[in-house]
Amino acid sequence: MPLLDHFHPPVSARKAWEGIHGTWSCLLVGHLNELLPAPFEAEPRIHLHPQIEPEDATLPKVYLAPAPTMTAEVNFGDPDSFEVLIYRETDRWRLAAAIEIVSPSNKDRVEHREAFAMKCQQYLAAGASVIVMDVVTIRQANLHEEFVNLCRLPDALRWASPTGLSAIAYRAVRHPKTNNIRLDIWPQAIMLGAALPPLPLWLAADLAMNLEFEPSYHTACKSLKLAQ
Repeated sequence: MPLLDHFHPPVSARKAWEGIHGTWSCLLVGHLNELLPAPFEAEPRIHLHPQIEPEDATLPKVYLAPAPTMTAEVNFGDPDSFEVLIYRETDRWRLAAAIEIVSPSNKDRVEHREAFAMKCQQYLAAGASVIVMDVVTIRQANLHEEFVNLCRLPDALRWASPTGLSAIAYRAVRHPKTNNIRLDIWPQAIMLGAALPPLPLWLAADLAMNLEFEPSYHTACKSLKLAQ
């Protein structure tokens, strides 16, 4: 299934990108739950920033409020989030891996990019692996660069996709004796019209699966009548 441009016509004229990403996230969960070995399970986590509705001028006014003491235009930092979380059942459910499907709001402002990088850093610090799938064509920010800067990583770990679109797998491995942390990264450039590459999904330090994105993406596009 060739990668479609979710953010420009003709696709955006037919389907909202939120619908595509939400459908893909849920179908990816179903695909994973068919493949994951026990005791791992996946679930979707989708958050869309709330829309604040303008006041209805026709409502009856029973109280005339005084003018505010201070006022200013603001933009609340509440980026959209499309995640697939994989948990491992031990004595309790523990997060084993997170798959992040990037939204435009993850890339649109400095604070959103930093928040996204911080979330990935927190997952890795907690022992969970992370996969970041960036197919956003209307924002050009490099989220991997933000992650490298936030964590003050060596320059050897800097990377930029030549297409601006990418799929990257991360895992952090703690040395049992020295307690030092090694960060492993698998970056892949992706492009419109080409198949999505598989990535290693690390479920534990010694357990990984080859995650194919094609089946869930094709099913999502087919269910939305964007593919045969």
